Amino acid sequence: MSTRCLSNVDTRAAWLPVSPEEGFDSPGHGDHSPSNLSRYFASLKRHPGLDVRADASLRDVANAVCRSLHISSQRHKPSAQLLVQGISCADRHDTLIWLVQAFDVMHFPDALIYDTALLLDRFYASLPDEDTCNEGSQRRLLAAVCMALKVGCPLETNLSLRQVVTHLGRDQVPFEEVMEAELAMLHKLRFDVGTPTAYEFLLALSTRLTNVFHISDASQRLSEFLLQLTLGDAALHYGFPHAVLAASVLVLTLCTMRASPAAHMALLEDLALHCPEAASHNGLLSHCVGAVNVLWLRSVTVNDQTKYAYHVCQKFGRATHHSVAGIAPLVVPPTVHGRGWASPCSSSTWTIFADEDLISEECGHPPAASRAHEALPKSP
Repeated sequence: MSTRCLSNVDTRAAWLPVSPEEGFDSPGHGDHSPSNLSRYFASLKRHPGLDVRADASLRDVANAVCRSLHISSQRHKPSAQLLVQGISCADRHDTLIWLVQAFDVMHFPDALIYDTALLLDRFYASLPDEDTCNEGSQRRLLAAVCMALKVGCPLETNLSLRQVVTHLGRDQVPFEEVMEAELAMLHKLRFDVGTPTAYEFLLALSTRLTNVFHISDASQRLSEFLLQLTLGDAALHYGFPHAVLAASVLVLTLCTMRASPAAHMALLEDLALHCPEAASHNGLLSHCVGAVNVLWLRSVTVNDQTKYAYHVCQKFGRATHHSVAGIAPLVVPPTVHGRGWASPCSSSTWTIFADEDLISEECGHPPAASRAHEALPKSP
């Protein structure tokens, strides 16, 4: 079962507590009470919609799937150090820029960007001593796109796979050569494709945030913007567990958009289902949050902006993405603790406590916040 199964749930039902007797997947660590994620899926069995009710079956496997996806991701995540030996940063950025632009024109879902990028990064990280950056790079790129289209989310198109790949190659790369490159890459990857991406963890960790706490569309676009920025920094994107990276993006999003305390704590709860060590490892999540915030600041500063960051900002600066690229970053990122987190700023402190469900948010944002942010409603 894919993580996308956990996130693409159309919930129009209110979250309803369910008794433990109804059967749940245990969150583990000796605690036999149901997780709130399992409770959420169990509540869907009362929904009038048949498709939504079908997702109630996830209550028994949600926790196990979360943990399994994290383990699979860690097993196949490429080494950033080996990646830079297999492909130069400039060539990798050019590849990412092409993916962002071409997939945007083709109206491909963003999930395919991550699927394709991960396949290419895993391949190049496996060949640190070979010159693979120039000769055949276009065929490998199209081969990775071809594999992503096969194993990723289905596309709504009348074009065949051959037609799509040929069009992306501008009719300059024979489809047979792309197939040969795909087979070579599959052998190198030991035919192990479809591994979880950071985007899948973002979707999974957003399940309750979107369907129970109803974070805004702008909040969802902001988290997608921040995560897409991290693709350009291989050391950051692969330096942390992808569950932690996705959670860090959501921490910054929730703090920036001033989400409710309950939403903050739901994120920490669901992160623990994927990556229990994130809660016990001292400073892991805080360190990642700080690194993503630094990248955000650098990516929207013209003098420090990379070409890749420029194109991502252009994409997410459009009204169709709620112009989230124009939202000003936090002055100081929140510091995450085991029981919540605090976000210091120039004149006050924003603190969230897990037990008290209390939030004080006198500050936390730069004075010159963008109009897009000022238009957003603030939680009491």
